Amino acid sequence: MTKELLHTDSLDNVLTPEPIMPAGGDASAPVYRGLGGFYTIEDRVALLMRVVLFAAMIALGLLMAAQVFMRYVIASPFLGIEELAPMLALWIYFIGMAYCTRERDHIEGGVLTL
Repeated sequence: MTKELLHTDSLDNVLTPEPIMPAGGDASAPVYRGLGGFYTIEDRVALLMRVVLFAAMIALGLLMAAQVFMRYVIASPFLGIEELAPMLALWIYFIGMAYCTRERDHIEGGVLTL
């Protein structure tokens, strides 16, 4: 039914069910053609993004827990956390967008994905 509505008869070969994998991994592949150094650097940047994302997400969770502890247990909230947490979350999304673009995936944050 969607083919009739969207007129996508000529796109049968383009819409493949398996995901497109990012470049990298096999340095002897013909796609490299002398760009092996570039792909090595790109792979290192992707590793750095994963490490930064992991550390920032752990830090954001700890910031939230510290804010709750300070506000409700010791009754002395630190107001700087309320400004720091959204900024950290924003940078997590920025880096996450770049990493998801590399992986050709989507950012997911729902309960069902957990």
